Amino acid sequence: MIAEVVKGSSAQSAGIMAGDEITSINGKAVTDWYVDVLAIRNSHGRELTLGILRSGRALTIKATPKLDVIEG
Repeated sequence: MIAEVVKGSSAQSAGIMAGDEITSINGKAVTDWYVDVLAIRNSHGRELTLGILRSGRALTIKATPKLDVIEG
């Protein structure tokens, strides 16, 4: 489940919202969250098709992850 979406992030641009549950990535069911998070991180620049469960409703969202650099 997505706890928070960073303002101005590629996730926000794609329409992902806090409370969304990612159920699939490119048609493959999410079964191991750690492995799937790594897959998303390693796919920056390539479009993904995400299956999302939002308030009991199934959605499909296309997203292109990007590497966000935080300056500090």
